[in-house]
Amino acid sequence: MPDFHSEDPHATDVFGGAGGWDVAARQLGLNALGVEWDAAACMTRRAAGLLTVEGDVRDFHPLDFDRVPGFIASPPCQTFSAAGKGAGRAALDTVYQLTKTLEAASRSTSPSSPTSGVIRKLYARPVVRRLLS
Repeated sequence: MPDFHSEDPHATDVFGGAGGWDVAARQLGLNALGVEWDAAACMTRRAAGLLTVEGDVRDFHPLDFDRVPGFIASPPCQTFSAAGKGAGRAALDTVYQLTKTLEAASRSTSPSSPTSGVIRKLYARPVVRRLLS
């Protein structure tokens, strides 16, 4: 474990990622220590000047961070994260296609036309059902 105590972090971010929380904390005048296992995310953090410990959070004991007063724990969304199966990313493609279809339908139909709402409903229902299933 690197000696980070000389940096006086205000909080430990146990799912540090590329540093979104920690950049926000810095804007508030706080110094956060991020723990992250992904090497590319750690490179991004270091390039941004963020205090970083590279490693899997499960390999550390809470007492490793006992002198750090704050705690940030924002685990990644498994459906969007590289750590998950990517179902959320696949759903984004479906949502994107829906928006393109609706956009094209709204161009071909006047906004005041009574059929414009019908077109949106006809295209949206099957997509929403697929997303919810």
